[in-house]
Amino acid sequence: MVRFSVEKVRDIAERASYKEIQFNEKSRLISFRRDTTRINVYYSTGTVGTCLNHPKKGKTQLFRRIVDLDRLELIFFDPRSHTGQGYYRKNASQMWKSRRESGEEKFEYDSARRWRFVASASGLSTKESEIERIAKFCNKWDSLYWDQGEPPSIMDVKFACGSRSILCNMVFEVANELLGRPVRGLGWENAEEDNEVKASSECCNQVAFLQAHAADVEILKRQLQSFRDEVQIDLMQWFFSRDHCGFVLFDSDLKKIETKHSDKVGYAHDDYAELMYTKKTNLCPCHGLIFDN
Repeated sequence: MVRFSVEKVRDIAERASYKEIQFNEKSRLISFRRDTTRINVYYSTGTVGTCLNHPKKGKTQLFRRIVDLDRLELIFFDPRSHTGQGYYRKNASQMWKSRRESGEEKFEYDSARRWRFVASASGLSTKESEIERIAKFCNKWDSLYWDQGEPPSIMDVKFACGSRSILCNMVFEVANELLGRPVRGLGWENAEEDNEVKASSECCNQVAFLQAHAADVEILKRQLQSFRDEVQIDLMQWFFSRDHCGFVLFDSDLKKIETKHSDKVGYAHDDYAELMYTKKTNLCPCHGLIFDN
């Protein structure tokens, strides 16, 4: 299903005096610019990202999901009309920040905001309730890694190897149950190499982490299992690869575990980074982590 035809989007953009600057058929993305305003339209899902210079807040971004043609036209002709409905200010360090929900400020980690965008833009999820659950899962995971406001460094998480190994083991358990056969964590460029990430019980911090967060891990596991298979797989791949750069999950036949949405999910992660991170920000575009200096 295509929510908007490319021709219709181009027609609206042309009437609003925007210039087309990008068309990506694989990710179903078409982008336009007028002066300092950029609008990205995912025409198959109806997700729209707007980047502009707000007169008071500076450079801002807004993502809107499942918009109709009337709303799309309004965004092109008056992009500032939505500045009170969830704009996020661009931040050089991309520290996590709050978002407004029902008139209240609620803290949200970058991974949660990222997956709100990615799930919708890729077509992985079109239901508001499911996208909300995905965001809450991401928020819960990252609350076990970092305190609010701490820089997102994968090498500096709470309980060090304890938290990372326990959640990695949890992913293996859920993946094994989902596929009904053993899952392996191997280098994505060469699945036959000897270097392999395995479930582990060797970390000395596991006991301390479980003493503090065993119940939280069970909550995360149940949340992950409650998603549709496709959502489980793409979430597990992303979190596993975030913890183990260059590695992904393969099945026992050395076939990468993926869904029909996985390629679009990857494109959407790159698009999110382009929209949300400044060029000077030293962050991994796919996972939003600080690069090692």
